[in-house]
Amino acid sequence: PIKKSNAFKVALFCASLSGDLSDTGEGTMVVSSGVSLENAVLEQLLNLGRQLVSDHVDLVMCQKVLHPSLKQFLSMHQVIAIDRVGVALMEPLSKVTGTQPIGSLGSISPSSYGSVKDLCPAKFGFKHFLHLIPNEATICSLLLCNRNDTAWDELKLTCQTALHVLQLTIKEPCVLLGGGCTETHLAAYIRHKTCNEPESILRDDGCTQTELQLLTEAFCRALESVAGSLEHDGGEVLTDMKYGHCWSSQAESPSVVNWPDWLSRCGW
Repeated sequence: PIKKSNAFKVALFCASLSGDLSDTGEGTMVVSSGVSLENAVLEQLLNLGRQLVSDHVDLVMCQKVLHPSLKQFLSMHQVIAIDRVGVALMEPLSKVTGTQPIGSLGSISPSSYGSVKDLCPAKFGFKHFLHLIPNEATICSLLLCNRNDTAWDELKLTCQTALHVLQLTIKEPCVLLGGGCTETHLAAYIRHKTCNEPESILRDDGCTQTELQLLTEAFCRALESVAGSLEHDGGEVLTDMKYGHCWSSQAESPSVVNWPDWLSRCGW
């Protein structure tokens, strides 16, 4: 880690610090005759850099681009500057560091700054990383590596999906069974309902009992077809007739078999 006696002060910008006039936003700009726009914007950026140095900021991160002169100025004053972090990382960075994203080039409120406990540079292959060690011990970092960019993108998408499902589960602790079990459970329940309580359904929907049976069987077979399509190992999908549970059996099962020993796993 980059050692320091106290925490590292962090500033996070969502505004562009490139100095391009196209990034200044909407509005009217009044310019006096003979004034260079580029020099005026650069001077404003350097004034911002002077304030950051004066406020003893150690790490500056920008969602968009940092002007090369501002980068050089910050580097001369031992301030680490990172740009192009992207919009996807803004919220996680804000949470980890406790910063409030800064959206203007004017005076910065002290409450906008955050901090981290340590900074750890790391290198994996040809890529360089800066690991932010937060003050809260409950935050974990996950580094994903793979052989090529395609495999890495697939791994990243899988992990993002898993984390998203975990967040939703924590927020609302209700989970559907996977592996086809939800579909077979639902098909068994619908068959049970239409077999044992057809009067209530026929009264509400106005169809005949024959039509109800045909519709029920078609819909349940469609659900079971979805469950069966999830079997990719050449085996068969079996449904427990009592509970409507989904089980995966091994391929080429013998004609006489002890089913509890032959069933490989629950679909879920």
